[in-house]
Amino acid sequence: MNDKAMATNNRATLLGTLAAKLTSAAYPIAARHGMKLFWLDLGIDLWTVLDERVKHLERELARAGGLVDFEAWRERLAAELTDAAYRITLQYGALGSFLDLELGLYHAFCQVVKDIGRQRLSGPILEVGLRGIIPASRR
Repeated sequence: MNDKAMATNNRATLLGTLAAKLTSAAYPIAARHGMKLFWLDLGIDLWTVLDERVKHLERELARAGGLVDFEAWRERLAAELTDAAYRITLQYGALGSFLDLELGLYHAFCQVVKDIGRQRLSGPILEVGLRGIIPASRR
């Protein structure tokens, strides 16, 4: 497998892992708002929408070629993830305070998103190693 194919595969794996972490962070908040009966459908729908948002924003970051304020990008990522997850959760008939639901999702996503480094999403070629996913230039 050539370097470009490996980088694409590693990036897809990284983004899929990020979507899974985001779903794991969102699910308990949704469950506290009455979503326990539809846990499987909700989990799948959350993962799908969060995966789509992450991939969309990652493409925007790549197109900008590093000219983006990365902290602002991470803030936007958390906000857009919150909006997407909030809309899905409402479709399932959320109970209780809508503000608590939205803020809970936002804070959960902020915790996951703060661990994203610029190199993890926009590094030249990423590789999986014992220390996680790192830019190939640090070999």
